Amino acid sequence: FYYLSGFVGVMLLALYFRKFVGRLSWGRTLSIALPAFLVGFAICCGGFLSQVWADSHGVFPIEGPVGLAALWEGPWLNDTFGVALMTVAWVLLFRKLISNHTQPSRSTVVTKLLLPVSKASYGMYLTHMLLLAIVSGWLRSSWGIGTDGCMGIWTTPVEILATAVISFIGVALCCVLIRSIPIVGKRII
Repeated sequence: FYYLSGFVGVMLLALYFRKFVGRLSWGRTLSIALPAFLVGFAICCGGFLSQVWADSHGVFPIEGPVGLAALWEGPWLNDTFGVALMTVAWVLLFRKLISNHTQPSRSTVVTKLLLPVSKASYGMYLTHMLLLAIVSGWLRSSWGIGTDGCMGIWTTPVEILATAVISFIGVALCCVLIRSIPIVGKRII
């Protein structure tokens, strides 16, 4: 439930900023976004580190069930106050970048890189959850686990990179295919 409520909250936040918040200068945008992001990040990191410290009793590395790590990610869940503050910061920042890109002085970094990746990021997020177990299982069974696997490279970073690349390619292909549908495709994406 917290994933859904967090995403609905992000959509409502973006709708609120789009409909009710006027244009902000760069100075005003940064004066709101930077403190919001830093405070939100401090809340999330503080909550995470305090839980890790309490469970480890100051002894590292920590050994125990994997479920323990799931409890630690609580401060980073989509429906927490810290994440909401960081989201406000990013929504303001992207809103300002997008509004600047529609003006005559277009930034090629924004139009060629930032906007397409940000538009595909939600699809990449949803796709990676489906692909992670498949990619991870295949890599670990064919290349091995840990430092002995993957030709001497630790397997987990390779899994992360492979999942990200496959997710990006899949979402990009879907976006291109959907956009090619006359009239409907341009409205969907």
